[in-house]
Amino acid sequence: MNRILLTLCLLCTIAPVSGQEPIAPMLEFRSGHVLAEVPDGVLAAGGFDGTAVTASCERFLAAEGVWVGAAALPSPRWGATAHAAAGRVFLFGGDDGGTGYPTEILAYDPAADTWTAVAELSAGRTGHASAVLPDGKVLVCGGYDGVVDLASCERFDPVTYAVTPAAPLATGRSSFVLLPITGNAWQGLIAAGGFNPAAGFQLAESERYDPIEDVWTPDAPLPTAVDNLAGAHLWNIPVVTGGRVYDPVANAFAGTSVGAVYDLAFAAWVPFDLAARHSYHAAALRSNAWFFDLVLCGGVDASGDGVATTYAQSERLLLQVAVGSEVISSELITGAPEFSGRWRPAFARHANFGYFTGGDAEGVGTGWRVDLTEIGSTGSPYGTSRPLTVFPNPVHGRAALVGLSLEDAHWTLLNAEGREVRTGRGPELNSAGLAPGAYILRTSAGGRTVRFMVH
Repeated sequence: MNRILLTLCLLCTIAPVSGQEPIAPMLEFRSGHVLAEVPDGVLAAGGFDGTAVTASCERFLAAEGVWVGAAALPSPRWGATAHAAAGRVFLFGGDDGGTGYPTEILAYDPAADTWTAVAELSAGRTGHASAVLPDGKVLVCGGYDGVVDLASCERFDPVTYAVTPAAPLATGRSSFVLLPITGNAWQGLIAAGGFNPAAGFQLAESERYDPIEDVWTPDAPLPTAVDNLAGAHLWNIPVVTGGRVYDPVANAFAGTSVGAVYDLAFAAWVPFDLAARHSYHAAALRSNAWFFDLVLCGGVDASGDGVATTYAQSERLLLQVAVGSEVISSELITGAPEFSGRWRPAFARHANFGYFTGGDAEGVGTGWRVDLTEIGSTGSPYGTSRPLTVFPNPVHGRAALVGLSLEDAHWTLLNAEGREVRTGRGPELNSAGLAPGAYILRTSAGGRTVRFMVH
């Protein structure tokens, strides 16, 4: 057996596989709810209970493994966002299911089990996005106010409860992702995808937010115009998965099986192919210097009025392990049934675990816990540079080369026998025409290598 295949086989036996297990079903079924960390577990608030939008809330006690009732919201909400900050959980926006889009920012006190309105957004919004900025404030952007898709943004201070205007998005949007992005000394956010009928329905446009200058700058477009996509970040590099597109033949909406990695050096979104189509799903990713593991929680691949909803399988895509001076990757699990068949599930982390809840097709309110413990050192054995890697690996069609630089962008692809089969430049890798098996990619200037499999 040659060295490449031998190492890959050995890796299958030593690769750390994170645990996954069901948790007790929620007291109520929910989809489109929020999930946020509290000191003893996670808080589930609002959502759609299968019949109506609800105000009820409950808490999962991680040590006991049970759900218990919690104080209800002042009014029903779904499609909100929430963040744990300054010892409380803050809830922003949402749709009350009938009369409007509440503007009150609500604060949950875990010790007192109470909700209190502490401030007002300038506009009601659902399908918006929010994120915690480096200074601890929360940026709330976009969304739908019942009439138009908004471009407006505002900052909320979880200590003083002050709400101040922020620079608006260049393009109004709802159902988009807002992800952290870091490059050199720069820290900020990137908004990608979304929905706006006035701008062409599904959006490919992305834009970057500088929290110091309070300015949005148009950035590279996504490979596919989508809304209701999911995102995570790999080493502070944004990664998006799936999303919803319109299928004119079926006259319905369909999920996509395309993801993308944002390449900071090339200022471009690099596409990769997933094994299944996803929209209205959730994603979580753990990583350190040695590996990454991306979990996609189901979603749907067909939806619309008069169209039977079909649910997507889940995927646990990626594992990276450093072996000597080189990086070899191997797939974990695809189609894990415990995360499949979920529409608008919620996700939150507590301690070393990630929790996916609700949205299951059976209308029960089940949940799963995933061990997201970062195994091994969190420091990089490569110094300040990131290793060259292939995402995803094994390759399902297209993949992204992560870690290339403009100075070391040309590469040569070798098969298992060391014979050159392809050359290229830049972070896009397409396995079309390659026979299944093991390959080595070597950069021309730096001589760095990465091994991967083609299925």
